[in-house]
Amino acid sequence: GSVLVYPGASGSPKTYANPDQYYYDFGAYDSHGNLFFDGQDGNGNFMLSELAAGAGSAQTIEVSGGTIYFPGMVQWVGSLLVVGDQSCSNQNSTCIYQLSVSKSVATVEGLFALLNSTGGQVCDMAQGVVVGQRILGSDNDYCGYAASATYSWDYPQGGGTSIFNAKTDSAPVGAAL
Repeated sequence: GSVLVYPGASGSPKTYANPDQYYYDFGAYDSHGNLFFDGQDGNGNFMLSELAAGAGSAQTIEVSGGTIYFPGMVQWVGSLLVVGDQSCSNQNSTCIYQLSVSKSVATVEGLFALLNSTGGQVCDMAQGVVVGQRILGSDNDYCGYAASATYSWDYPQGGGTSIFNAKTDSAPVGAAL
C-alpha cells in the first residue's frame, strides 16, 4: 500500500510509503502539514506512521503506554492525536486513544470506550470525527447485540450516547465533516 497526496488538491498524486507498513487505513494532517496515518505491517500488527511535511517517505511512530490492535479513525484535536482502535483490548469493541506525539513516539494520554444505545460496547466504529465537544460515528455492529446505528458521544469522555439513529443505517462505515 501507499498514501497518495494530491498537491493543490488536483492533478496527479504523489505516492508515499513507510517501508515497514503494508496496509494503510486512516489519516489526518496536523497544523504543520505533517500527515499521520495508521494501518498494519505485513504480520497484521498495528502501525502508526508520519509523513513529515516535505519528506520523501514516512517513518514509524512507536505507540507507548498502551496497545492499539486494529486501525481506526485518525484526527488531530488540539495538541492530541485521536486514534480509534476497532479491536479494543483485542476484543470486538471500539475505543478511542488520545496520544501526544513527540518526535517518533506517541504516548497514550487518554483512553475511553464508546457505548451503544443499549449500554453495550460499540462493536465496530471504523471512522469517526470529533466536532467540538462531540464525537460522531457509526457502529457497523456485526457483533449482533445492537442494531447498526450512527451515534453522537460526549468528547473527550465517550461512554454512553445521547443521540443515535438506527432507523436508516444498514452498514455504516465512515463519517466526515
